Amino acid sequence: MPHSTKHAKRLLSELALPEDVRRVVQHPSYWDPQFFKLFVDRCEEQIFREPRVGLQLAAVLPDLALLLPEGHTALERLAHREQLARAHAILGGAYRATNQLDQAEKPYRRALKLAQTCSPTIQADVSQRLAILRASQKRFAEASKLAKRAADFFRNEQRFIDLSGALAAQAFALVEARRFSDALAVASEALCYSDPKVNPRVHYSATHNFAYAAIHSSDLDAISRAYDAIREARRQITHHRKSIPKFKLYWVEGILLQKLFATRRAEMLFEKARLGFLELGAVYECAVATLDLSGLLFLDGHWKELEEVAREAFITFCDVEADEETVTALRLWLTAIERQHLESALLANVRETVIGQMVRHRGGG
Repeated sequence: MPHSTKHAKRLLSELALPEDVRRVVQHPSYWDPQFFKLFVDRCEEQIFREPRVGLQLAAVLPDLALLLPEGHTALERLAHREQLARAHAILGGAYRATNQLDQAEKPYRRALKLAQTCSPTIQADVSQRLAILRASQKRFAEASKLAKRAADFFRNEQRFIDLSGALAAQAFALVEARRFSDALAVASEALCYSDPKVNPRVHYSATHNFAYAAIHSSDLDAISRAYDAIREARRQITHHRKSIPKFKLYWVEGILLQKLFATRRAEMLFEKARLGFLELGAVYECAVATLDLSGLLFLDGHWKELEEVAREAFITFCDVEADEETVTALRLWLTAIERQHLESALLANVRETVIGQMVRHRGGG
């Protein structure tokens, strides 16, 4: 007999994840549709907050889906196929979130094959997830086609929360393709349909892509609207008080304030983001936030404070990471600061290098 929601929640709460993740495929008490649903939610939450931990959970999802009762009726067998299709798609998304793009192909191929005999809703869900992978692979035409197909279906069905997710995926593809004007329009529509209380992850994605597109535009009205959206998103995810997404919002808010010439407030937010990333061990993110902070300190001529911040960031990075390209770039930056010969072009080049390495190590989007 299927578990009640209360019992399934208790089973999930008793697991020490990710350490106990293999238990869910080893003990029949977890082979239950209600537990599967809750475990899927936990996987997606962890992929959002800590992609590497999320991948550990998602790795067992296909096996867990196979262990669920298949049922006897046509509807029960359809539900089983849909659970399996979704499990593979989520695993593919977890590989993408950790920037293992090649490894994401196999689970997505399996998800697409299963989705062919599933409902149109599952087909649209797999399409929008795959669109994000294709955008990350720079296959922009395919990404846009997949996201638009999903958006058209959800719009016709008036499933507006799901529509916001498809539009957020489309906006991400447009940002990656550097089509910032189009991305602004699509991300703005995604925000109209998203609900941070129902799906904070989609709301965060739409907000982040809207802000990123605005940063690369010269439209001060769009930048101002993005600033308001970022502040609202930050208020909405108060339950993530210490998470990488939360501190990324502080960082992006700082960039928007810099664009709006509110440099002192931008400086405070870069410092808050820098310290938050440092506490969470997100050294690449910490390095980028520190570089942005250093740009403002450089413009203000605060060399002593700038040197202290730069030296701390360099030592912290070298203690944790062994990425030679980033270490070399940060050493050039620190040396220029120590000699008080920092130039905007050098700062921009170092920032681009660190962001490129951050994407390779952490995953983008």
